[in-house]
Amino acid sequence: YNVGIGNYNSYYNQTGSNNTAIGTQSMQGASGQSHSNNSALGYKSLYGITDGAYNVSVGSQSGVNVTTTDHNTYIGGYSGHFNATGSNNTAIGTNSQYGASGNSHSNNTSIGYDTLKIITIGTDNVAVGVQAGADLTSGSYNVMVGKMSGYEVTTNEGNTFLGYQSGKNTKGAYHYNVAIGMQSLSDVHTQSGTVAIGYKALEKVTSGSGNVAMGYEAMKNIVSGGGNVAIGYEAAEGFENGETG
Repeated sequence: YNVGIGNYNSYYNQTGSNNTAIGTQSMQGASGQSHSNNSALGYKSLYGITDGAYNVSVGSQSGVNVTTTDHNTYIGGYSGHFNATGSNNTAIGTNSQYGASGNSHSNNTSIGYDTLKIITIGTDNVAVGVQAGADLTSGSYNVMVGKMSGYEVTTNEGNTFLGYQSGKNTKGAYHYNVAIGMQSLSDVHTQSGTVAIGYKALEKVTSGSGNVAMGYEAMKNIVSGGGNVAIGYEAAEGFENGETG
């Protein structure tokens, strides 16, 4: 009960069943290995699969390095390209979860061009929007929604960024920040536990920690101050370097 259309598709699969492979070298597999319950559409989609199951791969070279992994959905050219053994991922969009050679990841969801593009071993991340979480590597438990939200997040954990370029330049070992609103917390932020809600709230803060800003451009200009709370339209907008209160 297999369907194959294209040169060398399912070439090595001998005993596996319930597969659909359409495209040159899709699900070509490996000598002596068989797989079942997979669907691949596109040139070299699921090319290297060995005994993985319940994978869906649509697009040129999507899931090309999948081997033993299960329950992945890749839609878009080069999506899930390097993920060999990670499971339960959903990647939709060209280069989404493209990954890095020799690394695998699990339980991630990404929708949009270049989302989670260079992920290595990060888990349980959600990225939605063009280039959301594009630089994330080993970070986990992050939610990034909006074009370029969390763009430079790398090893960070537990951040929530919602809105265009929210948390854009927060990278490194800085965790548990919340930014909701266009360009909120968008500069090079190097602290943990910051909350920014509203358009450009805490936009320029870099080294300030423990700030809470809620409102349109709240604490927009603060750079290094910490422990501040500002609520309201343009609240504490004039705070700048080193101010603490």
